[in-house]
Amino acid sequence: MLIEQATPESRRRCPHPWWPLLLVALTSGCSDTPVEPATDSETSAVGPDAGTQHNDPMRVYFEPDGGADLDAGFRLGAPEPRMGPHMEPRLDPGVDPDGGAEHQDAAQKSEGNDSGAGRRPSEGTGAQESDGLEDLSRFELHFDAQLAGTPIECDRELDGAGQPASVVTLRDLRFFVSDLVLLQADGTGVAATLASDGRFHNGEVALLDFENGQGDCEGGDPEVNRVVRAGVPPGSYVGLALQIGVPERLNHGDPTEADAPLDLTAMHWSWNDGYKHLRTDLRLAAGGTFAIHIGSTRCDRSPGDASTQCAQKNRAEIVLSRFDPRTHRIVLDLNALLAGMDLSANIPGCIAGATPETCPQVLAALGIDPQSGSPVPEGQVVFRAEERE
Repeated sequence: MLIEQATPESRRRCPHPWWPLLLVALTSGCSDTPVEPATDSETSAVGPDAGTQHNDPMRVYFEPDGGADLDAGFRLGAPEPRMGPHMEPRLDPGVDPDGGAEHQDAAQKSEGNDSGAGRRPSEGTGAQESDGLEDLSRFELHFDAQLAGTPIECDRELDGAGQPASVVTLRDLRFFVSDLVLLQADGTGVAATLASDGRFHNGEVALLDFENGQGDCEGGDPEVNRVVRAGVPPGSYVGLALQIGVPERLNHGDPTEADAPLDLTAMHWSWNDGYKHLRTDLRLAAGGTFAIHIGSTRCDRSPGDASTQCAQKNRAEIVLSRFDPRTHRIVLDLNALLAGMDLSANIPGCIAGATPETCPQVLAALGIDPQSGSPVPEGQVVFRAEERE
C-alpha cells in the first residue's frame, strides 16, 4: 500500500511562533512505554540543545491538515536500557560470515572497475559496546529496492528496466543517508541521531548496501544493510525527512583514512575528491552495462582538504509526511530512476558531471534541480513509503 507523500503545497516555509513550543515543553511529560499510539494532546517540542540539530528548527516540512495530522502518527517514549551485545552486521542467508571477498586496497580500485567492496583494511569494524543512542528513543527505518514491483537481488534477472523494457541484473546498489529528521504534527522537525556501529553507521552517515558479493555482484562485499538505526528525544511524530548523500562537511575526506562507512573507495571519486551519494550498476542481458553514480560536482577541489566546496551538491531530500517506522518501509523504485531511458540503445549511463546527456532526467527523478543541484523534494519519484509485509 502506497503511503501519502508531501505535496508541493506542503513545502511552504513559514514562521513558527516560539510561545506554543515553550508552553508544551513546560507541560508535557515522557511516557515510560517505549512505543505507544500518539494522542491529540501529546505533541512534543524539543529545544535546540536536545541532540544535534542539522535541520532548521523553524522550517515547516508540510502544511498540517487539522485534526487528521493530530490523530495520525506514533509516539516514542523514554529510552530503554540496552540489553545484550551490540548488533552484528547483517548477512544474506547462506553467506559464510568468515568467507566472502577480501577487503581491497584503494590502489586496486578504479572508476572503470570498482564494483567490489572497496573498503580499506581497518580496525574497529566489529561490534562496539555503545551505539551512541543511550539517552535517546531508538527506532529503525527499513529499506527495500524494487524494479517494476520485483525485489532487487544480485542473482535475479529483472525485466522492465527503462523504456522500452530491458532485462538487467544488478551489479551494485548502495547509497548514503544523512540528516534524518522526524516530523511532528505541526509540520516541524526534530533532528535524529544516527547510530554508531563501526560498519554501516558512524553517528552522522548510514550506508544502505544491497549488493551481497554473489551473482553479478561477485567481487563485492557479502555483508548487506537495509536498515537505518537512529534515536530521537521522546515525543510524538507523524513522518520523516532525510537526505540521500554524504553531508558537505564530510564529503571531501580521504576514504583510506576514514572510519566506516566512509572508508569505501568504491563509493568515492578520487578525481572529484568526493563521495558518490548513490550508485547503481546494472548488467544488460543484451550486452553491456549501465551505471548511475550521483555525487557533488563543480567542486573547488583541493585533494584531501575538508574545506573543498561544490557548487552543485546533488543531494536528494526525501520527505514522507505520513510514515510510521513500526509499520512502514522506504522503497527505492529503480524503474522510476530509469524512466524513459532506452537501455538497449547503448546510451551512456549517468556519471554526475561527466554525462550531461542522461543525468538531467536522473537528477530530476531524484528531486534534484539539474541546473543548481539543489533538492526539490516535491519532485522526487524514486523513494516512496509502503506498508511492511
